[in-house]
Amino acid sequence: MGKIKDLLTITPKKSIAINWMHLNSYDPELANEVLENPEECILAAEDAIQIILKEDFLREDFPRVHARFHNLPKTLMVKEIGAEHINKLIQVEGVVTRVTEIKPFVSVAVFVCKDCGYEMVVPQRPYEGFVSVKKCEQCGSKNVQLDVEKSKFVNFQMFRIQDRPETLRGGQMPRFIDGILLDDIVDTAMPGDRVIVVGILRVIQEKREKVPTFKKVIEVNHIEPVSKELEELEISPEEEQKIRELAKRKDIVSAIVDSIAPAIYGYKEVKKGIALALFGGVSRTLPDGTRLRGDIHVLLVGDPGVAKCVDYETEVILGDGSRKKIGEIVEKAIKKAEKEGRLQRIDDGFYAPIDLEVYALDSRTLKIRKVKANIAWKRTAPERMLKIRTKKGREIKVTPTHPFFTFEDGTFKTRKATELRIGDKIATPREDNDPVNIPETCDEELEELLLNSDIFWDEVVEIEEYKPKNPWVYDLQVPEHHNFIANDLIVHNSQLLRYVANLAPRAIYTSGKSSSAAGLCVAPDTKVLTDKGEREIGKLVEEWMREVGEIKYKMGISFAPYLGKVRTFKGGKVICSPASRVWKLRAPEKLVKVTTESGRSIALTSETKLLTLENGEYSWIEAGNIRPGAYVGTLTGEKIIPRIRKTIVELANLYGIDVNLEEVKETLESIQKADISKMRVPGREETYEELLKKLENAKGKEKNELLIILSDASDVHEIVKEKVMKIKEIIESDIGWERVTKVELVDSPEYVYDLTVEGSHNFIANGFIVHNTAAVVRDEFTGGWVLEAGALVLADGGYALIDELDKMSDRDRSVIHEALEQQTISLSKAGITATLNARTTVIAAANPKHGRFNKMKRISEQIDLPPTLLSRFDLIFVLMDEPDEKLDSEIARHILRVRRGESEVVTPKIPHDLLRKYIAYARKNVHPVISEEAMEEIQKYYVKMRKSAKKSSEDEIKPIPITARQLEALIRLSEAHARMRLSPIVTREDAREAIKLMEYTLRQIAVDEAGQLDVTILEVGQSARKLSKVEKILDIIKKLERTSERGAKVEDILEEAMKVGIDKNEAREILEKLLIGGQIYMPETGYYRTV
Repeated sequence: MGKIKDLLTITPKKSIAINWMHLNSYDPELANEVLENPEECILAAEDAIQIILKEDFLREDFPRVHARFHNLPKTLMVKEIGAEHINKLIQVEGVVTRVTEIKPFVSVAVFVCKDCGYEMVVPQRPYEGFVSVKKCEQCGSKNVQLDVEKSKFVNFQMFRIQDRPETLRGGQMPRFIDGILLDDIVDTAMPGDRVIVVGILRVIQEKREKVPTFKKVIEVNHIEPVSKELEELEISPEEEQKIRELAKRKDIVSAIVDSIAPAIYGYKEVKKGIALALFGGVSRTLPDGTRLRGDIHVLLVGDPGVAKCVDYETEVILGDGSRKKIGEIVEKAIKKAEKEGRLQRIDDGFYAPIDLEVYALDSRTLKIRKVKANIAWKRTAPERMLKIRTKKGREIKVTPTHPFFTFEDGTFKTRKATELRIGDKIATPREDNDPVNIPETCDEELEELLLNSDIFWDEVVEIEEYKPKNPWVYDLQVPEHHNFIANDLIVHNSQLLRYVANLAPRAIYTSGKSSSAAGLCVAPDTKVLTDKGEREIGKLVEEWMREVGEIKYKMGISFAPYLGKVRTFKGGKVICSPASRVWKLRAPEKLVKVTTESGRSIALTSETKLLTLENGEYSWIEAGNIRPGAYVGTLTGEKIIPRIRKTIVELANLYGIDVNLEEVKETLESIQKADISKMRVPGREETYEELLKKLENAKGKEKNELLIILSDASDVHEIVKEKVMKIKEIIESDIGWERVTKVELVDSPEYVYDLTVEGSHNFIANGFIVHNTAAVVRDEFTGGWVLEAGALVLADGGYALIDELDKMSDRDRSVIHEALEQQTISLSKAGITATLNARTTVIAAANPKHGRFNKMKRISEQIDLPPTLLSRFDLIFVLMDEPDEKLDSEIARHILRVRRGESEVVTPKIPHDLLRKYIAYARKNVHPVISEEAMEEIQKYYVKMRKSAKKSSEDEIKPIPITARQLEALIRLSEAHARMRLSPIVTREDAREAIKLMEYTLRQIAVDEAGQLDVTILEVGQSARKLSKVEKILDIIKKLERTSERGAKVEDILEEAMKVGIDKNEAREILEKLLIGGQIYMPETGYYRTV
């Protein structure tokens, strides 16, 4: 009564929340009835509320109030929802991954007869199709229309939730389910939100299949967000006691650090940095609403080729199917590079560019496919190597840390050669005579993937340590896949991030290639059909931008409003539609080139979609996922392809109709007119008519079975009619279909281009139909636009582990830049504008441009990331493998102890599961405050570092050893160190450890030419001293260009540079960079002018 009274006085609402547990304590039988027959009970509860409003409060005018139940006895994961829950009230917890726009839904439709005026009221269900009235119930007239004024409308929105990341084992695919929100609960959740949903499980028939299958949907009754804190890990009182006892250990910090990837020797500082990121600092909100982040971002810059090589004799399977020794391949590439002046030298060997087609395992499909190796490595061999032999006789000689694919605990893992044991099963390419041997897994989708994979799990039968005769070992670098087929084994490069992904309580593991959508664009020479004829898109966009100007959208992306029309595909017709914008984006490293049997081809980014056919329906497939043999939509292709022909034959055979493929339309007409009585029932010998006759004499169980079969057959009949309609639409459309014969990666130009075509969101390019919208996509249920959450949003309140950060597109970088600093992601596309939370800890890995880090060059020169993004990371570690006799001896001892099976070497000091809970407990319950001593220590260090900057001359820019950005990072690191000890106070020792680690990372990546710390290198990509030299060169050009009409002569610039202490080579390098950066230009050869 109190809640009903509140509706009338305090907070006018349309619903009342009812705690199911309270109802259960009052009337268990009624509470159970709510779970079993929710629709009836909810309506009864709402009727009861209306009666109380009418009788007790004398309010007949009050709108209907919803009864919303919550706190049910059991909370399900999405993957646990099954057929037994249909039409029952269930409670589900998950993460919202997409939401649609809000639309009006007609809950009660009123139809009016235009002849006699009779009104017919038809209630509608949100999960079913629209139920209309065909003829008047009073007079029989068919002149019936929906009366919008008299009908009742409510707000309608769909959303999708999937299982929480932390509930999934590595390698498992998250399950999802769609939900329907109505009336006052629309817009209560955004992508990335964790929610508990209570609703009735409904099923909707999927009409795309011949056999009736159903899609699950939740008709939501109640929805509430849950805390973003790391509380999903259940911690029992006993475990809490263990955590408290653990924190009392004097060596707790080193124990935690040593428990991170114990099988990877060394990297103490790196592991400590990762540990601090896992615990995190304390986020605070200031009185003005400003949020100070507590998340610690870490970047690992590694040597991908280090110690992951194979023996000279190892045979690599090339793209043409032949085999060749890796030593011969690499030596040939090195000789060629040396001759061309492109050979690169490193401390212990060489690397050279290579363009070689090899075979690798595609981790998305688990299929062996052709890929390109781009770098060949030749490294000094270690003193000891390992020979691995399998049961099938496969053999390979590798360095001790070379990883292999294994399958453990129901999921994929990588194990180094040193970690392999006799009896372990490793991934090898399946041969024709190999039996199917699928490892055990609880994940049905993964099991199906494995069943259809190209993997045979071969058993390790021998591991032998030996001294290599050849002084060199070799490797091939394969971008994206990080593996290749060698000696009939799949050899792979492993990553530290994978271990962290398993350890972090709530982590999303992704790749820089997929952390958000790349530009959906085509190559500049692609021809588009405009209202003024055929034009190359690159020339069209460049000319238009020169005429009207361009707007910088984000780094590497610009656009301009466009006033023109282009050819587009809509409603089966090729029409001219207005294009509202033209786009120009910096291109990715490679484009996908798709070629059809007619010779027609198009080069486009891998994420751009082409129109294809799937199950007899239109489908958009990313270019990167298209395979030879697929059919794509074009302007001049075949109308009836084998796939459609086969479907027509199958449908005709159902009714015993003779197929005339010369007169397809007639055949389709015959199928559409066919009577259900003539249909041969799927899975039976009899026709529908024959089964009806059987039914007349059937009894009991047989009768029930026949009724079900006939019901299913009736559904199949309806599906056939719909499929025929769709095939007719496809055949009668303005486009045809061409078979893809070749899909390859090609080098990219500098820029790619795109058009925004509102409405259809596609355009005709080189005769293909190209789709160009990402992030915001269409919902298959409503046809409306939906907002999808990416990795950073899904990781809100947790951790985003991003591999290959250097491979991301310019659009991705701007998104991640915002996420690192503001901890939000802004999106504006297809009319949907939103700011999503991305309060996440980012731990990322990036590879140096040439595969190896060079200490003599600045970090910004070696990683394909802008300085503005680099400077947002609190800690940047360079993982280098430099010869060190003492360290090498310790690593060798570590490897030997692992080889002897001394498990304590690789057993974490703190058990994995307990450490996960320790981290979650610390982040939730411990919020350290900085003590005066710690504050004094940090302040003292900051002031000391600021004073330490030396000024070598009056006109030189002063190096900056530390800025306020590093000061904030020191506070976060100190808080995290205190959290590791479960301490409520940040002590002086915590501050000292943070300072030590910060200085360690800065010494690796922010030391200038004179050996001084200078964070200007991180902030702008160049040291203060180098900036001074750049300024001097610009001043020289400005001075000299005034003395000559032709500009400043190169020789004069170099001579003047020598006078101010800049040697000729450095001056030439600066001139080249200024020219590339657009700060100077060449009016003629040998002369420069400033812009």
